[in-house]
Amino acid sequence: MHSLQRGWTPRRADGALLLVAVIWGSGFIATEYALRFELPPALILAVRFWIAALILLPFQWRKLRALSGRALLTGIGAGAILCAAFFAQTYGQAGTSVSNSAFLTATNVVMVPFIVWLLARKRPPLKIYVLAAGTLLGIGILTLRFDGGFATIGQGDWIVLISALLFAIHIAYLGTVALGLDAGLLTLLQMLTSALTSTVALLCLDITALRSIPWGVELLPVLYLALFSTCLCFFLQTAAQQWASAAKAAILLSTEGLFGSVFSVLLGLEPYSWRMGLGGAVIIMCVMLTEVDFTRLGKPRPLDP
Repeated sequence: MHSLQRGWTPRRADGALLLVAVIWGSGFIATEYALRFELPPALILAVRFWIAALILLPFQWRKLRALSGRALLTGIGAGAILCAAFFAQTYGQAGTSVSNSAFLTATNVVMVPFIVWLLARKRPPLKIYVLAAGTLLGIGILTLRFDGGFATIGQGDWIVLISALLFAIHIAYLGTVALGLDAGLLTLLQMLTSALTSTVALLCLDITALRSIPWGVELLPVLYLALFSTCLCFFLQTAAQQWASAAKAAILLSTEGLFGSVFSVLLGLEPYSWRMGLGGAVIIMCVMLTEVDFTRLGKPRPLDP
């Protein structure tokens, strides 16, 4: 039995995936504190990805030495998309609330079927169109503000929505282009690509800010993102999905938006509002329903032999 499978049960796997969602939700809080410490987003991402890459490197070193051209190109492509998604998410969160960032990021689950349709010509079922409309309704409740009679969405919210689209493209890319490649090696390549890209962006965009960064407790939120939101969550997700179905994993992981919002209110980073409650509830409900097979509802389950 593979080392990741020892000691696991379906119930433990469900608990691990829920823990991943909790940690990812808390990652929005860590990002918020890092931004309030006025750390450049490029620095936040560079430190996060370099630590993750260096931790993964010893476990994938032998595979890296026998790297194929296809794996290299696929890993670089996936890493570039992933880095762009995190950049947009981090920059966007600087211009909106934690709850908006968390809930809007979760909409990528609804976007994925449409991206797969474009890449693989696999048309999504009717329910996806209905749930996409519901998600747009939730986004409107959460973000729309009326200024002089016109409905507007904040710039930060738009950028986070772009990040959600990029996350959806990343998921669809891995599900179509990266089939058959080693998951551990592919993850390392993505981390290395993201780390290098973030470093270049830091040197090009924030070199002046780099000289005045307080290298103390201000970096603790970034270390949290690297060690917990990236390394620990990757391990738990990889191990748990050996035992949990993809549908159940998607439902459990999609609750990260809910946890991010709850943590934000409990820690006093933002007040609770009816927009947050109603809009967030509509988005989370639509995200979860994407994994429900309505054609099988009400049908008797087959008896085990």
